Amino acid sequence: MKNHLGIDPDDLDDILIKIQNSFGFEFKKEDFFDGMTYGQLVDCISNRITLQHIDDCTSQQAFYKLREALVTAGITEKENIMPDALLEDIFGKQNRKQSVNKVRKLLGFDFYIFALPAYIGWPVAIVIIASLIGLFFSWKFIYGIAIAIAVLYISTKVNSKFGYKTIRQLVNSLVETNYTKLRRNPGTYNKYEAVQMVRSIFLDYGFEEEELTPDAVVI
Repeated sequence: MKNHLGIDPDDLDDILIKIQNSFGFEFKKEDFFDGMTYGQLVDCISNRITLQHIDDCTSQQAFYKLREALVTAGITEKENIMPDALLEDIFGKQNRKQSVNKVRKLLGFDFYIFALPAYIGWPVAIVIIASLIGLFFSWKFIYGIAIAIAVLYISTKVNSKFGYKTIRQLVNSLVETNYTKLRRNPGTYNKYEAVQMVRSIFLDYGFEEEELTPDAVVI
């Protein structure tokens, strides 16, 4: 009997969008079918990626690009930037958001680095869910959604607490979401890394290593 992952459809959509954005392609509707397994999904992704395979390390290239951006932006000295260096130490407390924006501009893409405090995230999520349910009874619940979104937006603008601790963690996240943009040659990829990246993304959504077998049903 095949193992069913029981993945939430919204989570699956998020996973597929992340994969598309990282490798610069779009899935087709005909790529998916009922009973599709994890192994078949990985094969589908491999077939959709049209980049040239080069067996090198993207994380290393991403680290060098991030280090160059940090130095160019005048945030810290090169010798201070090591994989296990703390982001709190690298960026400091003053003008932290401005410094992060400089790095974003130099890298050429946006990325998330700040964490939403739990005391804001959970209440906002509850209000949005409750308001969505309330819409079945009254259109006025739309105000609850609007207020929750406004609070969320303001929080992301003023919060400066990092969602990662080290340079290594940040690099891993950047590679997962902006893979080709961090390659020395954006027209290339490492097919072995691609397989591992897909697995890592699924693990981020709470699945266990032993669940991600080739015959595990995804759809």
